[in-house]
Amino acid sequence: MKSRRLIVFAKLAQAGRVKTRLATTIGSDRALRVYRRLLAATLRLALRSPVERCEWRFDAAPGVLPASDAALLRRLANRGWIIAPQQGRDLGERMAQAIESGLEAGDAVVLIGADCPVFETADIGAAFDALKQSDAVFAPAEDGGYVLVGLSRPMPEIFEAMPWGSDQVMTQSLARLESSGASVTLLRRLWDVDIEADLARFEAGLGPRLPQIKREVRASETCSSTAGSGVSGSAS
Repeated sequence: MKSRRLIVFAKLAQAGRVKTRLATTIGSDRALRVYRRLLAATLRLALRSPVERCEWRFDAAPGVLPASDAALLRRLANRGWIIAPQQGRDLGERMAQAIESGLEAGDAVVLIGADCPVFETADIGAAFDALKQSDAVFAPAEDGGYVLVGLSRPMPEIFEAMPWGSDQVMTQSLARLESSGASVTLLRRLWDVDIEADLARFEAGLGPRLPQIKREVRASETCSSTAGSGVSGSAS
């Protein structure tokens, strides 16, 4: 039986590099705080998911990592996570390289980003179950993209020359797989946080927990050990 490898494909929380579309309307500082919440929730999800291997393929600004980022990566590595930088010239190449490295290790591979606040561990389990019978699995996004992709064998055609960020990503991915004769499973349709309307939907769903979450994020911005322990403590 193949091991299940869940890849979190996400940038480190660095100002000016995350949630850039959202930042145009709410400012880069607030966008960074939103991203910190999304990233923390995604890491917690991965820690709870029914998988044998967790991996973070991170992207960061050139140069020395800030202490808080280095502490978080180190803490996850100490928990057995695979920590590696994204490699490739564009988004598609980086995603393909991450997935193919897991496939080469003999694993079933599912990749998620850090933009979807409504993932559940059941979604991750369903994706790996689908890969027992299908070549590919997707969780489509409401905006025409997808928030999860999993493969049981390399399929570089779904990552090459794709109009990333457009509403045609899911449609074109399915068309290419159909042309190649690959089998595909589609999971439930989800949504991600890209614009201010998405943020309002996200925060409305948090309800009474929102003030506490915001306090936790502010604390993590000033203490690297809080950033690391906040993630690891959520696994229980």
